[in-house]
Amino acid sequence: MVLISSQCYDCKQLIKFEVQQTIINQKLRWYLSGNCHLCGFSIELDDVGFLPENLRQKILKEEGEWEIIIKNYAQNKSGIIKCFRQFLDISTVEAYRKIKEKINNHDFSYRGTKVEIEWLLSYFQLEKINCIVQRIEAS
Repeated sequence: MVLISSQCYDCKQLIKFEVQQTIINQKLRWYLSGNCHLCGFSIELDDVGFLPENLRQKILKEEGEWEIIIKNYAQNKSGIIKCFRQFLDISTVEAYRKIKEKINNHDFSYRGTKVEIEWLLSYFQLEKINCIVQRIEAS
């Protein structure tokens, strides 16, 4: 969970919002909640899929960026495409196009929040694809 400071939508008082990602039934979900102790305004949002990019960037800043690596893309090509297709809910052609952007020195890598990487890892584990998961050290 990450706490984000922002203005109350009603009285403009600075308040804290909680933002969290989780995996439930093989689906990525996110939640945002907050309430203003001054005016009583409260908000609860949740959705399935990736966070809006502005919230995602705040989680990446707070919790760090994570990476999943699969050595030797060619050996695992069909499984990676299948998993990435399910992960992003896109066509096979789109998945292949996006994967080609993620190949470096014959290895596949994808970066995201810790929960996004755990989610993608769960797809690869179902296909019995060996992965390396690591936190990206800030430079």
